[in-house]
Amino acid sequence: MNRLFPSTWLRPAPMAMELDRLIQDFWTSTSPFSAAMPELAAGALADGGPAWNVSETPTTFEIEMELPGLALENVEVTLEGRDLSIRGERKTAIPEGASWQRRERFHGKFSRSLHFGMDLDASRVAARLEQGVLSVTLPKAETAMARRIPIQVKSIEAKVQ
Repeated sequence: MNRLFPSTWLRPAPMAMELDRLIQDFWTSTSPFSAAMPELAAGALADGGPAWNVSETPTTFEIEMELPGLALENVEVTLEGRDLSIRGERKTAIPEGASWQRRERFHGKFSRSLHFGMDLDASRVAARLEQGVLSVTLPKAETAMARRIPIQVKSIEAKVQ
């Protein structure tokens, strides 16, 4: 097969692989930087953690987070007042004697948090993990939901008399 570029051009150069390793190591738990800034080191965005979507309906907030291959016991969802936290850990193993050639999937601990600007009904919050997607439904508290207020009309004639 005739290729425009040799297949060796598609492989990352050793220098690029080393740079990638250094950037990943910057945020590991043994790094002095992670000890000084644990909120960044634990953050999903720092080490390529799981993506999530947050949407709002008139009565709920809906969250979907991609967690393929994560065991249920390695995921924790907590709601404290108006603050939702999703924490977990992806443990990856590599066979003894092997080394990573490319590692793009997130690994290690992650934590995502979200503050809601209104009260939630904590007794009705539901979470489920299905086919690698964590779905969390957070119903709004009755007092936080928009409601239509009827307008009463008073007759001007009653005030004239």
